[in-house]
Formats: sequence, structure tokens, C-alpha cells
Amino acid sequence: MASLVLGRDAGRALAGHHLLLLPEELPETVVLGLVRARHPDLVAVGGGTWRLGRWTVLRGPLLLDAAAAAGSAVPDPWRCAWVVECPVERGDPPLPGTTDREGLHRAFPDGLPVMAERRALDLALALARRLEGAVRVAPQPSGHGWALLRPDPLSWVDRTVLSPSWVAPEDAVDIARRAVPGVELAVEGEAWEGLTPEAVAALESTHDDDAPAPEAREALHRAADAHDAAVAAGQDVLDAYALVVPLPGGGVVQLEVAGVHEPPPVLHGVPWATSAVTYSAVWWPDDPAAAEHEVPAPDVRLARARAGAVVAALTDALADDVGGVVVDADGFPLA
Repeated sequence: MASLVLGRDAGRALAGHHLLLLPEELPETVVLGLVRARHPDLVAVGGGTWRLGRWTVLRGPLLLDAAAAAGSAVPDPWRCAWVVECPVERGDPPLPGTTDREGLHRAFPDGLPVMAERRALDLALALARRLEGAVRVAPQPSGHGWALLRPDPLSWVDRTVLSPSWVAPEDAVDIARRAVPGVELAVEGEAWEGLTPEAVAALESTHDDDAPAPEAREALHRAADAHDAAVAAGQDVLDAYALVVPLPGGGVVQLEVAGVHEPPPVLHGVPWATSAVTYSAVWWPDDPAAAEHEVPAPDVRLARARAGAVVAALTDALADDVGGVVVDADGFPLA
């Protein structure tokens, strides 16, 4: 149940925190369900407060009256807020002329958030993008005022199918072509020929005092050669491949198929999580810099929409065939 925050003074107590602003009618279970998809170890600590990690706490929902909203610099029409409590950790300012899809360059001109603060803001922005909300960024230490970030729900079109099943490249092409004509299997890799003599000489020319002695180095080489020979004599195992879809207006959609190094958080508790296969469909625009604008040009938005349709068709077709969970670019499951 939401807690009421009444009056300007109560609102001022929130002014120094980043605030996630969401529609009032949104059940908190929806918000917390998405948070758990990225933070399965989310812990309730009482008083409408949840701990995400060692440094970050989420508190809410709070319903602000008009005076409290004014005191916390929350603009109309927002009245429902979640407080994001995290340390202030800033890195270098954005490079002149650079931009990003979320507007962080605009909100943090003195230094971009890093580490725990960046992770907390990334989560808040992802929730705002998914739930059509916004993030009211706290004022800067230098005195820059508050900023309101409203991430475009369509700014990221990438999707991933997380499945217990592996599909051979030829079968994946067949599945994908039923949904998207023009799918191609990416060019096969080249056989590894080893380091060039120049690269070996460069590695061996170190003067580091901590470098191993010549006899130890020779032993390492012999061990590495023996390992390489054993692998080369074994059976070839395909552990990754990719399909590509050239787009009519430029750019490509790439579908990369591989195993997981670590189970994604959204698969927490799923029996096949450690052996999951990822089918990641990613849009690679012709002009990556143009796609990174907070408000991209109409032709970029059109290209992004077309790529998004291809991504959705590919991942839907694969999910129907291999099963599993489909997640968006923020790692949230799709219905």
C-alpha cells in the first residue's frame, strides 16, 4: 500500500534522492516483480523498503500531494514516487558533443554516475522505460538543478530468448526464415593459426621484474602447446554461431546463439538456468552515433522500428520452437 507524503517539508526530505516516478494506478507488485527479475535477492526490510544490494535501497510507493511534489521538485502530473537511495558516485563528465539514449549526458554534465549509483539509475531508467514512467534526478553537487528523464519505451529493440534447448545452425536458419526472409548464416570462422612470430617476440621481450624465469617460461610454453594439441585432436564442438538479417534501409539484425557463462538473474531458481542457451537478437544500425541520441531523427526512428519488427519476429519464432523465456534489452521478461 502506498504511503502518503503530505506537505512541502515532507517533500523536501526527498529532494536529495533520485526518484522513480510511475503511474499512480500501477500495482506495486508489478514494479517489484520486474525488480526481482534483475535482483532476485531483493529483500524487504520493512516500512515499504527493499534492499537491492549492499549500497542500494528502493523505497515506495509514495503518494505525494501537490505541496510535497513541489517540495521534492516532482513536476505534474506525477504523484507516485519510488525513492532510489544509493551513494553518489561520479566519473568523468560526458565528452563534448556526445549523447545517449536516456539523457544522462544532459542530467549529469559534471560527471556521469558510475558504480552503485549507475547501477541504481540504470534500474530506475529501465523500470521507467518499461512502465512509461520517468526518473527525477537529484540535483548535482555543483548546483545544477534537477533533471527529468523520460526514457523512450522504443529506444531499445533488442531481445533475447533464454531457452533450455540448443538448435543447430541449419535448423535455426529454417526457423528464422519462416518468420523473416533473407536470414543468412554468418560466415564461418577461420582456423586459428597461432600467434605470429612478431607477437611471440613482443610477448617475450618484457623486462618486467615479475616475469617468469626463462626455464619457467619454456615450461609454460610446453604446457600450452600440449593443451592446444589435445584440444585440436579432440572432436570439434560448436558452442556459438550467428545469423544475420541485412535490413533494406541499412544496418543489420544479428542473432547470436551461445551458452551462458553465468545464469541470468531472470532465470533464478529455474532448473536449467546453468545450461541455458541464449538467442540474442540485436540491432546494429548503420550509424550507431545517430541511434544514441536521446531524441533521434525521424529516419533513425523509422529504421529502429523496422529493426524492432525483425527482432520481434525472429525471437517469437524461436521461442515458439525452442521454448524458454523472452526478455527485453533491460533483462525484463516479456509477456
